[in-house]
Amino acid sequence: MNINNIRYCKICGKMFEYKVSLMCPTCLLQMDKDFLVCRDYLDKHKNSTIKEMSEKTEVSEKIILSLMKEGRLMIQGDAEFVCRKCGQAISSGKYCDHCLGEMKSDLNFAKSSIKQSKSYIEESKYNDRNNNDKNKTSSQSMFMADKISKEKNRRWKLTL
Repeated sequence: MNINNIRYCKICGKMFEYKVSLMCPTCLLQMDKDFLVCRDYLDKHKNSTIKEMSEKTEVSEKIILSLMKEGRLMIQGDAEFVCRKCGQAISSGKYCDHCLGEMKSDLNFAKSSIKQSKSYIEESKYNDRNNNDKNKTSSQSMFMADKISKEKNRRWKLTL
């Protein structure tokens, strides 16, 4: 057991080796069982509240709320959550459908902007390399022309 992977379970508080979840394996298994019980109850009683479901299924309200925050359960009758972005009442998760769509759109726009920037940078580097080659060629030509000119002046002075 690696000491860096030891965590305390967010449900029972016991120490466990962290792998995937912030819950120990025992609580994780119990959470999955509670989810199945709540899901089955919701299939039969679509308009029930959290309190009703908790009483009938014997699953604590805390667990039901946790399942709703994770987006695993959606209860139509209760709108106890609000969207973190706009404040609209939602039945599960952290954001409403509208805000999720906006965020996805913003991310796609940012992604395409980054791609365009990368292609522009690559194009600039290519152009810079070509311009440097042209500059080298033109400076070499200027050097040779200057050398020829100096040689002509030297010879002309010698003939005088």
